[in-house]
Amino acid sequence: MSQQKPLPLIESNFTVRNTNSEDYYFGLAEGDEVTFSVDVTDNTIKIVEFNEYPNTTMFSQTNVGSVENKTINITHKGIYYFHFHQSGFLAGRRNCTLKATRQPASEKTVNFNTTVFWKEKIDTVWYNEEEKYLIRVDTLVTPVADQAIKLKKKGKTDRSMIMFSLPEKHDYWSIWIGTGKNALTDFSNTEKQMATTFPYIKKYGLMTALALNGSASFVTPQGCLPVSYWILPNQHEKQQFNNDSIKYLANKKVACLDYARRSDTLTGINYLGVYNENKKKMDVFVKIVSVRVVENWGTRNIKKFKLETKQEPFLKD
Repeated sequence: MSQQKPLPLIESNFTVRNTNSEDYYFGLAEGDEVTFSVDVTDNTIKIVEFNEYPNTTMFSQTNVGSVENKTINITHKGIYYFHFHQSGFLAGRRNCTLKATRQPASEKTVNFNTTVFWKEKIDTVWYNEEEKYLIRVDTLVTPVADQAIKLKKKGKTDRSMIMFSLPEKHDYWSIWIGTGKNALTDFSNTEKQMATTFPYIKKYGLMTALALNGSASFVTPQGCLPVSYWILPNQHEKQQFNNDSIKYLANKKVACLDYARRSDTLTGINYLGVYNENKKKMDVFVKIVSVRVVENWGTRNIKKFKLETKQEPFLKD
């Protein structure tokens, strides 16, 4: 070893800015001795290291002002690098000087090519990502009204008021009104028929289906009598039913049956008024249901990957 003269490896003046790093790569042969000195001209630098690529540290010192003639023995051929890093609150930049020599072990490695070359490499990087997923959907059904009303002919006891209370939390509600003694039978038959095609009707009932989807295939019976109805919001008093100036939420005259899906924010106590404008008495049936759809969510870790292009060092010697 003593017969070989040290060969210059690097002599450089450079600046390391705060929270940044500077790295200098070299190829070294087995048996080389590397001797280096570092000088920080203003104050100290946070970290000075000499590493074997990719991540084996052979020398490390913190808060460095200077390093004098530090010698490291290289036990096998590979890529090595100096690493300078500056950090700290208001640490600022540091001006540094690096001098390094390489002393070959024999004449065979005197002409060893210390230049490091770079090539692009595509890596598959795996990582975990938290993902929300729907565990289940709960359909909460609240029967609000299921009532039969008898109305006398027009001019007699031809109107009636039903009080109903909607839950504070609901997404939709549905109303169905039918007239005639067979109205309930017709409703039941429609429900059974549609349940064979739509499983959720079999599970939750036709009124829930009306609240969620707003459609059904009812058959209107012949000869039934029409009824008028009003929906009054809760701020109106019951006696206002006879006041023609009231602004109703709904005001309809229906032929035998009517149904509707509503998604308004109506809650609490409200009123449904029905009125017989016919010269015959009639039976009226009313159904009201409210529905709340609650989504239950959970989280899970999903393993994903991404392709990253990075620079990889290599030697030509």
